[in-house]
Amino acid sequence: MGRSRAVKPTLGQKKLMTEARLIVKNWLVLREDAEELRLVSRASGRNRTIKKAPAPASRRG
Repeated sequence: MGRSRAVKPTLGQKKLMTEARLIVKNWLVLREDAEELRLVSRASGRNRTIKKAPAPASRRG
């Protein structure tokens, strides 16, 4: 379940936003799960979704 309102991003979330070429101070976090980060613009209320990079598969054997 997502949050009921947007919150300030954590350091890890800020890094993902910077990699997506977003200005961190302009965005708030609505929801985060294993695959994506849902954001909302502070100014316009526009929603944006950032896909997270998949974790590298561990090789055992």
